Amino acid sequence: MQKEHINKISKYEPSDFKQFRLNSYEMFKSSFNPIYGPTIKEDFDKYNYENTFLNIDKYDDGVIYCDINTASKKYKNLFNKYFNNIIKYDEHKYTMFNSAMFCGGMFIYIPKNKKNISLDIKCVNPIERTIIVVDENSSLEINEFINNNKNILNNYVVEIYVNKNAKLIYTSNQNLEKNIYNLNIKRASILENGRIDYYLNSYGSYITYEYPCIRLEGDNSCANVILNVKSEGIQEIDLGSKIIHMGKNTKSNIDSNFTVSKKGYAAYRGLVEIKKEASNSICNINSNIFINDNYSRCDIIPKHFVNNNTSIINQNSNIKKLEV
Repeated sequence: MQKEHINKISKYEPSDFKQFRLNSYEMFKSSFNPIYGPTIKEDFDKYNYENTFLNIDKYDDGVIYCDINTASKKYKNLFNKYFNNIIKYDEHKYTMFNSAMFCGGMFIYIPKNKKNISLDIKCVNPIERTIIVVDENSSLEINEFINNNKNILNNYVVEIYVNKNAKLIYTSNQNLEKNIYNLNIKRASILENGRIDYYLNSYGSYITYEYPCIRLEGDNSCANVILNVKSEGIQEIDLGSKIIHMGKNTKSNIDSNFTVSKKGYAAYRGLVEIKKEASNSICNINSNIFINDNYSRCDIIPKHFVNNNTSIINQNSNIKKLEV
């Protein structure tokens, strides 16, 4: 990655946006790979650096559904409120990379008191950044489709905000060729009485690392994470979830279903933390592993922290192996 690539991407962007990219680029150059990060060699000269404008600008009764580049100009104040907020550009090497190089993504805003909105997201570029906001007393269903197989790297950052009494159902369908590095960063903030249901269906790719993080910040907020994973042959699928209970009476469930075959490898890697102030909270974790031969492998790597005496984390694992 070179500075000239950023100049191409930011050709029509405001100067402050270009500076944001350049700051991210400078930090990227001096940063180290995360512990679990793969080493990727890719020629970024062959990428298309034209910012993607999807000709979608829906603004019905306050609903905003447009590409992120349009949002940064047309809805600047609202955009700036949520952009680079829950996921900071300088957190680690891949957030820096994405912040410097993203050239697509969506901005979705559902205003207060809007129910039963359903939208599709089709990831058309290898490096994208998306913001989803569901405001108070509203509900949204998102269907995301990741099937970009033109380049060997997919890197998506998604910032999610579910406000008071709001609900989001988010389904991510990832069907990729077996030479793709699929490295995604998703994080959600859930306020009082809010709820998120996150479904991840992962098939294909060479390496997939994805650990959606959900912060249950408000009292009585709730999260459900369902992971459906298939790994075979040379694939390495490392998935899980990070859930942080911060509000009182918060609830979360993590269900992972892994099928591994033909010398494949998969891992559930999860972290659940219940803060001291999150009294009367509960998390239930169920891992269902099916191994189809004697050569495949699957690991379960959980970390649990309960910091008060009225909360609990339950972990249950079921492993079945087909003897051949």
